[in-house]
Amino acid sequence: MEGDKLARNQQIAGGAAAETPLVSVCVITYNHAPFIAQCLDGIVRQQTNFSFELIVHDDASTDGTADIVRQYAEEYPDVIISILQEENQWLKGRAAPHILPKVNGRYMALCEGDDYWSDPNKLQKQVGILEANKEYSLCFHNVNTHWENGKSEDRLVVDSNVPSGRFTTRHVIKNSPRIATCSMVFRTEWMYPAPQWCQQTSARDKASQLILSTRGDIFYISDVMSVYRLNESSVSKDYTDFDRFKITFGLFRLFNGYTHGRYLHNMAWRLVSFVCAMVLRSAKAVVKAVLQIFGFFAEDKES
Repeated sequence: MEGDKLARNQQIAGGAAAETPLVSVCVITYNHAPFIAQCLDGIVRQQTNFSFELIVHDDASTDGTADIVRQYAEEYPDVIISILQEENQWLKGRAAPHILPKVNGRYMALCEGDDYWSDPNKLQKQVGILEANKEYSLCFHNVNTHWENGKSEDRLVVDSNVPSGRFTTRHVIKNSPRIATCSMVFRTEWMYPAPQWCQQTSARDKASQLILSTRGDIFYISDVMSVYRLNESSVSKDYTDFDRFKITFGLFRLFNGYTHGRYLHNMAWRLVSFVCAMVLRSAKAVVKAVLQIFGFFAEDKES
């Protein structure tokens, strides 16, 4: 087993020549001890005809995640670069400055520590498309959403009827199709150094998608190649509709300044549709509550 890992380590890194990796895979993790091994396995098992590196940033986990990351870094010393924090950097908005100086790849791929790649050919497919189409800034694919607690059935992030194809900034604004972070591969130099305003929003993944879309079209692959996991430690699960609206509104204000109003009309319609959806969901909840009240009084009269 150890010999197999050593051989795999050399294969991923490009052999004894230690060639510069074509892709930098970046993983940010915090308290993902039950999931991080599956995440890292899905990455080191990628079958590619190019070398890649894996940069893992553990943000001062308290559940043993760092120990698992350290073990993998020892098993794949030429592939994995581990950054193990003693103080949480996300709370300071300082995770990216620790990762970016380590990036060597022409392309960057992302995966959070509780998600994982399910297709061993994912990187090869996406990088192949970007290499063959120099006008594309970003390539993404369909993803399966999995509720760890079984609260809901698994579902696709993008409807299965949406075919592979090219999309633009206007599609990113509409969030249609939705781009999952664990599906992104993009040109490093087209994203970084990032505009300063990116530090002013908590929706940095969405900000990067918007920025990349202004520098080249994006390409969608309909294959399902990753799993986006929702669990008790998922930050987004606690957001209310209004929380999401405020985050989106703030992001759009920043992006509007960056693009000098070019997409103002599209963003306005997106915000209006967001509010309409909120109202519709609230109306349904109100109707349900009223029916329950009437049912309560009806039972009281019968008794």
